[in-house]
Amino acid sequence: RQRIPVRPAFPLSFALLLTGSAGLVLNGAGQSVMGPALPGYIRQFGLTAASGSLLISVFWVGALAGVASLILWPGRLSARWSFAALALGAALMAAQPNWPTVLLGAGVFGLGDGALSVIFNRRFLTEFGARGPSMVGLLNAIYCVGAIGGPLIFVTLGSNPQLTYALIAILAAGIIPFASAGKTESRATSGPGRIRPAILLFGVTAIGFEAAAIGLGPTALIAEGVTEVNAAQLTSLFFAAYLGVRVLSIWVAPLVNPFTLFTLSIALSGASALAAGIAYPGLFYILCGASVSLVFPAYFIFAAQALGESPRTAATVMASGLIGGITIPLLIGPAMAASGGSAFGVMAALALGIAVLAAVNWRTLARPQQAAQT
Repeated sequence: RQRIPVRPAFPLSFALLLTGSAGLVLNGAGQSVMGPALPGYIRQFGLTAASGSLLISVFWVGALAGVASLILWPGRLSARWSFAALALGAALMAAQPNWPTVLLGAGVFGLGDGALSVIFNRRFLTEFGARGPSMVGLLNAIYCVGAIGGPLIFVTLGSNPQLTYALIAILAAGIIPFASAGKTESRATSGPGRIRPAILLFGVTAIGFEAAAIGLGPTALIAEGVTEVNAAQLTSLFFAAYLGVRVLSIWVAPLVNPFTLFTLSIALSGASALAAGIAYPGLFYILCGASVSLVFPAYFIFAAQALGESPRTAATVMASGLIGGITIPLLIGPAMAASGGSAFGVMAALALGIAVLAAVNWRTLARPQQAAQT
């Protein structure tokens, strides 16, 4: 007897769209709440600003571990296990019996966050066929939906990180049965592409600035006299501007050289941070969100071109940004304490320094394909 294959209730692409979108929404929500929740953690556990900033760095350490696991052992960490890490990390942050447990939760949450980002960006690019590049852009825009909604939910729940992360843990656990448990990518046989430290340094510093603006920005707003509730609301507006410009860039970015776009975006981000530390911090923090949204996409494109084609090039580029996300907030934390709690001046100096360095090297790096051959 001939067996008739049973068709799934809905196409695989639809299931992928749902699980991938849900994963990136939870990634965005969990990460964006860390900043508004940080002042409460500092009060609750009697921390200094420098100690509190460890929360952001530990999250990025976990994200780097998730990315590294997919580089070193491709296919071992599935989407299902990644959602489980997301749920466990959020549950630990919700329990928060002590500060080390909160830090452990942030690290485990980061592990799931980093792995899900790699898994679904790779799958959206390959499994949606010709629509893959557009679907990757859509996926990263969907991340911003969670980043916008997270702080709003946080305020709605009375600025209570326990309730907020408990909700995230429940939602992540609910997706586990629907996520793929199989291998996500084949083992790469080639080594990394050419390693150019000068190129990767732009990613370390610029993405580190972006991580600091997202994670430490709310604390800097409060240091400028903004209330905690308003800081959470401004964080949502920061991500609303972030989302709007990133969606617009789907049509604009192909018309502009990626290194030129990188230089302009980091320069405008630095100018916005500087203005936020001088006057109207809320307004200029939102403008910083608009400009910083283009930093990673522009960096990823020009760095990938400069490093050459290799199965591990994309992971190398992403890893450089994660290293910046770990180290830069950790360095800015003590500077916040020394300056009375505000980080805007320090962040502005970093971003404007990167912009000057980029402008000096613009003639070479604005033509990455030629630069890659030299």
